[in-house]
Amino acid sequence: MIRALAALTLLAVQEDKIAPLSRELESVEVRRVYHAVSDLAALGEPALPSIESRAKAAQGRARDYLNLIADEIRSARLTTGIPPIQRISMKTSDRNVVELLGDLRSKTGVALSLENLMGEEKLPEVPVDIHDATMLEAFDAICRAGNVTVTMENGQFMLYQGDYQEVPRFFYDHYFFRLGNFVLMKTADFRKPAVQSFRVQMEMLWDPAAAPCKFNPPVVVEAVDDKGKNLIPPPAPPKKEPHKPADPAGGKPPDAADPTEDGDSEAVSFLQLVPPSPAAEKIAMLRGYTTIGLPKTKVTLSFVEETRKGERKDAPDKNQDPQAEPASALDGMVRKSGDFTVKVVKVESSLFRVTCEVSSATLKVEDIGKMPFLASVTLKGAEPTRSYVSLWSMKENVAEVMVSFQPLHLKEVLVKPGDDRPVPPAPVEKIELSIVTAVQERKIPFEFRDVKIK
Repeated sequence: MIRALAALTLLAVQEDKIAPLSRELESVEVRRVYHAVSDLAALGEPALPSIESRAKAAQGRARDYLNLIADEIRSARLTTGIPPIQRISMKTSDRNVVELLGDLRSKTGVALSLENLMGEEKLPEVPVDIHDATMLEAFDAICRAGNVTVTMENGQFMLYQGDYQEVPRFFYDHYFFRLGNFVLMKTADFRKPAVQSFRVQMEMLWDPAAAPCKFNPPVVVEAVDDKGKNLIPPPAPPKKEPHKPADPAGGKPPDAADPTEDGDSEAVSFLQLVPPSPAAEKIAMLRGYTTIGLPKTKVTLSFVEETRKGERKDAPDKNQDPQAEPASALDGMVRKSGDFTVKVVKVESSLFRVTCEVSSATLKVEDIGKMPFLASVTLKGAEPTRSYVSLWSMKENVAEVMVSFQPLHLKEVLVKPGDDRPVPPAPVEKIELSIVTAVQERKIPFEFRDVKIK
């Protein structure tokens, strides 16, 4: 009886939160919409029956968002290693952009390198007033106030002084989208009527702590201009494939494409739309989602220099070129986990790269090459880096991968005038290489309103 009463009380509390948040999905303010989506998803599985019931009764945009929220709740327990979203508030008028970003870094733990902003001894103080914002919303607001350009390279933010671009943005959870440009073209030849095309560039950025390991092309579910014209292209007619004889053994036809094989896609994509009305000045609504892949399960192998008690390091080779980089203690180190074996072939700190060989007792080298890899490289003094992995080559039984890294220089100091000498690279102290063995898909929504095209 007590348990039943507690369950009813919890359900009533959840419903008190669900009802007002569900009404926010119809708000005219985009920020309130995506905050409502995030807050509803954060209510978790106790709220799932109510959200599913509301989705069946809803229509249009609200129904799409409620279905997306339900998917988010169902997949939450399958996605591991992604930190929960948090909201922060900041208000000040007497701090510069470096101090503000440093404060943001300490509040949220985001890996931001401020090295490119440290070239001036005196930075202007900028006012900011941020209330109940996600890390990315606060980050973007600070960069706007301080006129800082933001780009993303290999899953990490790069910051540069000046030329902040004011473009349409949409924030959701650990991710945000921004529209870069659009192209309206008319093409013609001598045999057919002229054909118009309309492409909008969209870029996705994210908190490095929630980096995707796979991208799928974005899907537009609603697009209309300010004259009411629907901008979603009609579905393409099915392609007629030439008949190919089947494999006598009962397999697929020769050279047939594997329907489960995904094409390459990037964080920068183009949305193909129907050209707007001649008199249209805006895209009144542009809404959809993109599906990303996050690590669901992975095998991680760590390489750390180990010195046993009483053991002393070998003396340097007298025949070695004194100008050459000394060999790393990690060179040649081998680690095994499950079916995987990884060998560190060569650490080249001066070139900011590490070469590794990956093999498996059960998988072919071609299958290893298709798997996503993650890496973490720590330099001496516990200095973190931005790291990424690329497939270098595939030999008979071994996939060779290249781990490239760049120091984050989280302990910055102001650069003195005329002091442009490069800091010598610190030696690599630790390497973690992760092989993603299963991916959990997640839909990330985007919505833009009143996007000017004239």
